[in-house]
Amino acid sequence: MPILSATDAITPAFRHAWQQMFKPIRFAFWWRIAVLGLFTGEFAGGGGFSPPSFPAQSGGTHRSNPFPAQLGWFTPTHIIEIAALGAVVVIVLTLIFVYINSILRFVLFDAVLHANPRIGEGWRKWRQQGRQFFTWQLLLALAGWMLVFVCLLLPLFFLFTSHHIGFWFMDAIAVATLVLGFLVMVGLGLALNIAAVLAKDFIVPMMALEGITWQEGWRRFRIISAGHAGEYVIYLLMKFVLRIAAGILHTIAMLIPIFILMIPAVILIIAGVAIGAGSTAVVKALLITVGIIGGVILFLVFLALSALAGAPIAYFFPAYSIYFFAGRYEPLGRIVFPPPPIPPPMMPEPNPPLAPA
Repeated sequence: MPILSATDAITPAFRHAWQQMFKPIRFAFWWRIAVLGLFTGEFAGGGGFSPPSFPAQSGGTHRSNPFPAQLGWFTPTHIIEIAALGAVVVIVLTLIFVYINSILRFVLFDAVLHANPRIGEGWRKWRQQGRQFFTWQLLLALAGWMLVFVCLLLPLFFLFTSHHIGFWFMDAIAVATLVLGFLVMVGLGLALNIAAVLAKDFIVPMMALEGITWQEGWRRFRIISAGHAGEYVIYLLMKFVLRIAAGILHTIAMLIPIFILMIPAVILIIAGVAIGAGSTAVVKALLITVGIIGGVILFLVFLALSALAGAPIAYFFPAYSIYFFAGRYEPLGRIVFPPPPIPPPMMPEPNPPLAPA
């Protein structure tokens, strides 16, 4: 069977995705892939942060009351309570999403490999393997949370108790400590992200095709990749480049839906402001409630459109990993590159009858 490089695997993966998604376009197939892509995170996304600005502080200022008079109710106790509540909500939502993601990861693999994206049937079929993969992903998430705690939250606590940082100031020691912790967190977080990519691209196929555990999958992957680390590094780099290209295409595809959604949203906001100006408190409360509900509906519509636009991307990347890994993993290669059928045996020609003497 052929062993495709990271660049060679692009063409058959693209051809496979194009044929399944566009020849012909099947809405039932499309929306199922969109749902799988949404919950497995297989279509492009992004994010960012903006660094805070800190006003200059004179010596000893940090020992005064850090809260302005109008925020006197907002005490450290309130901050701790809000942070604890937020942490509980984030943990619960993360566990639910990771559990769904773990099972649907196998459903998506099966959908790309066998063109069978039936979510309910796949959920029942892959629930056991998905639960095992959930254990791996949970350990990975715990490592990520621990990384944030050790690199950022713990330094923040010690800096706050030693008066190097407050609610409205930060000195040079705090800046240097947090920058160093952030860089360490980014470096180790990159390693965790690479492990997550390798697991979903290469460990999941082994778990699905052979019914093994994720521990056994990692053991076999180390054997398969031994002496070929460069090929997988190029694969990761190529996938990073493809992700950027997919993100650009996904953004372009979403420009028209965003523009269409923004027009009624702006009109409704202007109308709400005009109606609410000078109205009673009851009307203002009603308008705020309607605005919140409308914002939630608008976000859900945008999310659905984004998932539908990203469905081909969600199909392409699993296909790309399958074509790359098929030549290196025999059980997958026998499915992707089946051997040609064995021709029927040639029947010997009968001997011609003997001529009469």
